[in-house]
Amino acid sequence: MALGRSTIIRGVVALAVSMLAVAPAQARDVPGRTNPYGLSTYPDAPKTCPHLPRGLYARCVAQSDILNAASERARTNGKRVLVVVGADWCVWCVVLTRYMDGWNDPAMEPMAGDAVRQADALARFVARNFVVAELNADSTDIEETLAEAHLTRAELRDLPAAFVVSQGAIQRINLTKAQLPKAASFHGYSRMALLRILRETVVLAERQDGRVATAD
Repeated sequence: MALGRSTIIRGVVALAVSMLAVAPAQARDVPGRTNPYGLSTYPDAPKTCPHLPRGLYARCVAQSDILNAASERARTNGKRVLVVVGADWCVWCVVLTRYMDGWNDPAMEPMAGDAVRQADALARFVARNFVVAELNADSTDIEETLAEAHLTRAELRDLPAAFVVSQGAIQRINLTKAQLPKAASFHGYSRMALLRILRETVVLAERQDGRVATAD
């Protein structure tokens, strides 16, 4: 039987809250959101939704504020903006955030050996090369915010939708290529496929601005 939207929302919110509960102290105490390595990947936002970790597809924050904060931090730190458009009810969106942050849920996905190394490599590559702007596809100002990034709603064929914005050049990322086949309630990505796709996208961006990706 298909789950209702409210049921999905409650489940994803619970997942998001659990992510915050297991986060190290610095992830709770500083503005923005950090991954387990203490690397800040997300922009500071002026406020956050009370039921979600800061930056997690926050509908109650003006999306333009999130994008502008990400753009400013990217300029300051010599990084690129990774725009990810999703929603707090979208399981694939929340799972993508977990993977890019480096979090894992041992009950859902036992981590050992190569999986730990791959999680580390992906999270570090994202944090060292991008500032992530997570935009909520359901927000009332999403269309005008996308326009600021030279994107349109027509480009949001699937959620999550991801784009690297670098000096006005837009590179779309096909995340579906990294999705693993669903098994019951499990939703997962191949970390190595995600890392390969992000590296390839950065290479294309380098042709536009001449900056080189930071090795993981």
